Amino acid sequence: MNKKFSLFAIRQLFNCFHNQNLHMKKTVNFLMATIILLPIAAYFLGTPPSDLQLNIIKETAWGLLAVIGFTFVVGQLTGNNS
Repeated sequence: MNKKFSLFAIRQLFNCFHNQNLHMKKTVNFLMATIILLPIAAYFLGTPPSDLQLNIIKETAWGLLAVIGFTFVVGQLTGNNS
């Protein structure tokens, strides 16, 4: 009886993690589609951005890269990588 219960508990635990893993995969696929595919589709299927809009995108990207680089350097110097 004890052995059956422990096998049942292990199986329930496995099913719980399996379902969470499956849910995580669906979430990752959804986020990848929204982050990568939608901007590409909008760029090619929508109206092309003007030179001013492209300039704004480039300047914003450089600013974002500067912030990312700064936070990386501060994290490495302080040892706080959380």
